[in-house]
Amino acid sequence: MNIFDYLRSKNIEPKKVSSSGEHKSSCPACGGKDRFVSFEDRFFCRVCSPKGGDIIDLIKLVEGVDFKTAREISGKVVFTSSGKSSKSTTQLPARPIIKIVPPPTHEWQTAASALISQAHAELLKNENALSWLQSDRLIELNTIKRFKLGWNPVARYDRREAWGLPDEMNNKGRPMLVWLPRGLVIPCYDAKGQLIRIKIRRPDADLKEKDNKYCLVSGSSTAPAFFGISGSSHTVVESELDAILLWQETGDFVSTVSTGGVAMRPDQATVEKLSSGEVTLVSFDSDAAGEKKENLLPWREALNNFIRHPIPPEYGKDHTEATLAGMNLRAWLMAGLAGKKQSPIPPMPPGTPACVLAAFESDYIDELQALVEVETHKNDSEPADEESDSIQGAIDITLLIHRGVELAALSETPEREAINQALDKFDTCDARKDYGGANRALRVLKVAVENASTALQRRISG
Repeated sequence: MNIFDYLRSKNIEPKKVSSSGEHKSSCPACGGKDRFVSFEDRFFCRVCSPKGGDIIDLIKLVEGVDFKTAREISGKVVFTSSGKSSKSTTQLPARPIIKIVPPPTHEWQTAASALISQAHAELLKNENALSWLQSDRLIELNTIKRFKLGWNPVARYDRREAWGLPDEMNNKGRPMLVWLPRGLVIPCYDAKGQLIRIKIRRPDADLKEKDNKYCLVSGSSTAPAFFGISGSSHTVVESELDAILLWQETGDFVSTVSTGGVAMRPDQATVEKLSSGEVTLVSFDSDAAGEKKENLLPWREALNNFIRHPIPPEYGKDHTEATLAGMNLRAWLMAGLAGKKQSPIPPMPPGTPACVLAAFESDYIDELQALVEVETHKNDSEPADEESDSIQGAIDITLLIHRGVELAALSETPEREAINQALDKFDTCDARKDYGGANRALRVLKVAVENASTALQRRISG
């Protein structure tokens, strides 16, 4: 097996860029685009492995295995100290290998913490950056402070020694430095609260064609980052900023996790933490990469509580786009959890108005619970199948809408808007004979009603 064979086993097709045999592609280790340079017998990544190496070095980097295992996977001939050669024809493992990803060094964390503190103070003075975060990313000031987001006002290059990193030379024979571009500084922590990486989101004005928006600071870990630890369930997304927005909207009952990229794989510590919870909703972007089997399979096979819960594509690609398009992020997430947990609507306390009690009669709860258990019609453009017909035959749609309207009239603004959005979506889909969309709207309506009933309980009790 050579470098190209291994890349193709990861569904990465290297692109030839010169007559010398140089190829470029995305990196199978860190997931970055156009930063991985390979030849038939050697490679390097400009971000995660500037020194590079041969096929065995690459397998050790990506799979997190020792030399012996990497040699067996590669099938490469290796000469021993006795001069005899050994060769293994072992194929790539059928199941992904879960890597142990160590945190950065203490020296790196010290330098990173200093940058975070300086950048956070700069961001709180930068009205334009704060305005962009609040309007384009919907991240509120309290959330910005909670996660110490920051702003690096001027690009700079630090000596690697200052970050506790060994000296390295680039492919031109010059000492490598730690590049800190101008932009939004995003600190990332693991499940134990250790600082593991910094990403810098560069301003669009600074980007040239094919430039990456995000810079991973040298020495950072590629393990998934946790934003808030709460509840017994977790949601895994790609972007750090999407994870922060999710925490802002749902952090009282779930933990949010960012992979940092669709091609990133779970490490051992992350698998242990996620598997200890009740549900892990994996919600990669609703695009071609987010739907690829090779990107979902490592998470599905590593986690015993895996549930895929993508953003409905009509709302956009990612969680921020969906929220800007009017999707209720909290109701969407609760719908994903409801399908697994099948939590009943909480009972109403004494003193609840009669019209609200009527909306939660046992037969109504049973009908909604049955609805949640029915899978969405696979092709929304086709007429309803027998399953969809049975749903519409079992539920009085007029009564459902009437009860939703009754409860909305008694709710505070957020709960009322969530119910009304679900009702509006159902009306639109029903008028278009979009049965799959109508079923999804009813799922969201059930969760919105559950959310409103909980809020109403608090108001009546307190």
